Amino acid sequence: MGASTLHSAARHRLAERAAVLVPPGRVTVATTGGAATAAVRALLARRRGLTLVTTALTPVHALRGGAKVVLTGGAVRDPAQGCVGEVAEAALRARLIDIAVVSVCGIDHDGLSTADPDQASLIRTLVHHARRVVALADRCALGRVEATHIASLTSVHDIVTDASAPPPTLRLPAGPRLHLAGWSS
Repeated sequence: MGASTLHSAARHRLAERAAVLVPPGRVTVATTGGAATAAVRALLARRRGLTLVTTALTPVHALRGGAKVVLTGGAVRDPAQGCVGEVAEAALRARLIDIAVVSVCGIDHDGLSTADPDQASLIRTLVHHARRVVALADRCALGRVEATHIASLTSVHDIVTDASAPPPTLRLPAGPRLHLAGWSS
């Protein structure tokens, strides 16, 4: 099994675990761009009554299903990461967002972080605007700090990871629930 197959399998496990956290019915879920959130969007797009708001440039035809899909628009610096900037952030603030599903590159005791300042600003908007925040972090992100701080862990409700356990250096404050993809909690 090649590295890309392993990464794809890990993303799918993260997506399945994150999708379980979204209740059925009339819910508005917002996601950022990226491969892990693309897998979540693909699962959620099948649900009737759900509104899916995204900054991603995933082809809309790939999101066929019962969900209503809303694209934010905005500036595109990296097509893999989707739209960023004032237009995307304003579109997110204009909607009532029940759940934000965000993918981050680093999670440590100080909070969420990523390498790109524009992506950090966009995720920060979602974290502060959504009623519930689900952070996706593969095992490499746990305990890692990237260049741009996004938000503290007190702003996060759920952390979904494919790690079997958090590294000993990661001290989670009371609040965020840790969900191990591929494991029941």
